[in-house]
Amino acid sequence: VGRVVRHIGHGEQSEGGRGTGRLVSLAPIAFLGGVVLLLFAPYLLHPDLLIWPRSELGSDVVHLYWLHHHNLTQAVADGYIPLWDDLIVVGRPVSGEVGVLELYPFTLLYAFSSPTFAFTLLNASHVFFAGVFTYFLIRALFQTTRLAATVGASAFMLMPQLISHLAGGHPAN
Repeated sequence: VGRVVRHIGHGEQSEGGRGTGRLVSLAPIAFLGGVVLLLFAPYLLHPDLLIWPRSELGSDVVHLYWLHHHNLTQAVADGYIPLWDDLIVVGRPVSGEVGVLELYPFTLLYAFSSPTFAFTLLNASHVFFAGVFTYFLIRALFQTTRLAATVGASAFMLMPQLISHLAGGHPAN
């Protein structure tokens, strides 16, 4: 019985049978997901908690995004997609508003959960996808090892500019 060695990619090899390469390649993604779960655990375990700055200076979530998402969710529940928002000054178009993102798929989270939990899920998913896509970018562009790409992706998704924007109420997009 001989030893089976398969080529996995970018100079890495695995011993063993079928599926070993797939499990090894999912490990960095699982690691990035674990980091995101640890970072957002207090908010995921307590859906009524809102990501809020410790400075108590306030958050753009309440002042900007909350009303927009509430109005959009209510309109969709009533059976229509709003084109004009008449609650702000003399009104404004909804379709091009950056704070509403009515056609963005993750906005649907607001229709199926509480606004605080939807905001947490939105931000957690953005941070996770920032890490995952950075991982694939580093692997493809620089042809690095999985470990190097995982470290780079972790550094990107946890960079202070991205994480500090969350507490200020700026969605991580």
